Amino acid sequence: MKNIEKLPARRSQIFSSVQNAPAFSNAIKNAKSLAAGSWTSGLPQQALGGIAGTDAFALERELDTIKSNIGFGELLRIKEAGGTLGALSEMENRLLQAMQGALDPRLKGDKLVTALDMVGKIHELNLEQKKREFKEMYPDSDRPWERGSGEKPADIDQTVWDHMTPEQKALF
Repeated sequence: MKNIEKLPARRSQIFSSVQNAPAFSNAIKNAKSLAAGSWTSGLPQQALGGIAGTDAFALERELDTIKSNIGFGELLRIKEAGGTLGALSEMENRLLQAMQGALDPRLKGDKLVTALDMVGKIHELNLEQKKREFKEMYPDSDRPWERGSGEKPADIDQTVWDHMTPEQKALF
C-alpha cells in the first residue's frame, strides 16, 4: 500500500482531472460539431480560420483547448514517471500535443472528427483509470463523482441539463 501522505500532489492531480473533464469533453463535442461543417475545416479553414466570429475560428479555439489539455497531461505523465524537462521549444510542445492524434483544423472534416473521436476515447479511458486509482489510494476519501442520483433537479433548466456531461449530472 502506498503512503498517501507522500502523494498529495497525485491526489490533487486526479481531482483536477475529474473536475476539468466536463470542459474537455465539451471542447471535443463542440469541435466535432464544428468540424462537420463544410466551411470550417480543410481548405476553407485556411481562408476563414483567422477571421474572428467564423465557425472556422471557433474550431481553432476548441482545438487549442483540447491540445493544451493533452500537452499538459503528457507533461504530467512524464513527471510522474520521474522524468524532468527543461523549457520546451515550440516544436517539442506541438509534438507532445499531437501524442493522441492529429488535431489540425486544415484536415478534412471527416478525418478531424475521427481524430477527435480517438482523443475522446483515450480521455475517457484515462479518466476512468484515474478514478480507480483514486479509489484504491484513498478508499475513505470523498469521491464527488460517485455522489448523487444523476436526476435533474427542478431548479435546473432542461437545456442546461441536456448539455451537461455524465460527470456533471452525477453531482446531483
